[in-house]
Amino acid sequence: MKQNLIAVLIFVALPAAVLCQPSSVRDLPDYYVPDKALEVNLSIDPGEDSLAWVAEDIPPQGWTVSDISESGVYDTVNKKVKWGLYMDNIPRDFSYKLTPPKEEKAKVTLTGIVSVNGSSYNTIGDDTLENGPELLLRYLLDRPQGRAIDANEDTIVDISDLIHMIK
Repeated sequence: MKQNLIAVLIFVALPAAVLCQPSSVRDLPDYYVPDKALEVNLSIDPGEDSLAWVAEDIPPQGWTVSDISESGVYDTVNKKVKWGLYMDNIPRDFSYKLTPPKEEKAKVTLTGIVSVNGSSYNTIGDDTLENGPELLLRYLLDRPQGRAIDANEDTIVDISDLIHMIK
């Protein structure tokens, strides 16, 4: 009987511990346009057991950072957008603007972490951006025969059709 009780306690307690895990989730647009600002959104939940936490996001090298929400700052030495120190367990949403250089053409990657009670957790969610005009050009040059360009059938042909077809 004692062994069954222990097994039940482990089974019931384990999912609760997983649900309390801190999380950082990034949301990005589908693509970027050189020299045009875009918004990066982060949703952070430090978890119920959080006593102290900070968040960081690392934008692509050479991109301009602006309009950081919630008293966040851009660390010009380490090239990171930073928020905190928070001494609570309250979930928060953060955002900032990123502007790619005029000459940017590459696929870029963003990384980030939330550090809670001294332990770090990687940001999940969207982490890459591609050049929208370059994607459209590649698609138009390599477009399969017979495939409708108005992929989302909204009667408007635009970059969202390309994104819809890629996904």
